[in-house]
Amino acid sequence: MNRRALITTPAGLLVLVLLAGCAGGQDTAGSPVATTVAGSSPPIAAPVVPPSPTLTPTSTTPTVPSRPTASVAQPRSVGEAATVTNVVDGDTIDVRTTGGGTARIRVIGSDTPERGECNFGPATYNMKTLVAGRAVVLSKAGPGKDTTDRYGRWLRYVDVNGVDAGLAQITAGLAVARYDSRDGYGWHPREATYIAAQAAATLRQCGVPSTPEPTRTPARPGDGAVDYGTCGAAKAAGAVPSGGYREGRDVEYGFYRDGDNDGNVCE
Repeated sequence: MNRRALITTPAGLLVLVLLAGCAGGQDTAGSPVATTVAGSSPPIAAPVVPPSPTLTPTSTTPTVPSRPTASVAQPRSVGEAATVTNVVDGDTIDVRTTGGGTARIRVIGSDTPERGECNFGPATYNMKTLVAGRAVVLSKAGPGKDTTDRYGRWLRYVDVNGVDAGLAQITAGLAVARYDSRDGYGWHPREATYIAAQAAATLRQCGVPSTPEPTRTPARPGDGAVDYGTCGAAKAAGAVPSGGYREGRDVEYGFYRDGDNDGNVCE
């Protein structure tokens, strides 16, 4: 059979296809070559995946600004309980502390007349009516403030039943706001209140008592205390009980000086 006859027969076509596959299935380098068979789909090339980029790790947590550190609050002055044993004048008292000690107190931030000055008597009497023989609370002005004066007196606020004795003296027109930041003694916590109270008060005129002159009658606890000025005058009026006025029992105890600190006066 000649070559043309082989090609035109079905068997000849098959042989040609097989021979073509053997001869053209590899390139000169020996690498496979894609062959397209009639009627089949073209080969699909594998997708090219690019290399993943190198990422610098970053925090996904939002940055929250730190809160400022709060300053430590200064501790408040702690009041000390005491009992008034004597009223020296309108801004000075003697006390016995709960621990049994004694001290002379100079009231902070106010000033009353000295002995021999106008209104010394009314200011002293008013302080006696406020605190004599009573339980009081003594408070310091605060950290960094002087706690004693040059005479060794304790510098304290004096509160009795919630009433500021120094402020009461200013309000009554018997004291002025003093010894504060305006005159070189330093600011104290109640200064503004004291200054405002003085501005609103009417300063007491000389010779005008803070209260009507009390009736000189014998005084007993509950009957209204009377300050006779001296133990001799109190005894002459028959006002002193047997054994004298006793600390913690008689309000009058605070009117007179307990020289021996035995808890009794005018005995």
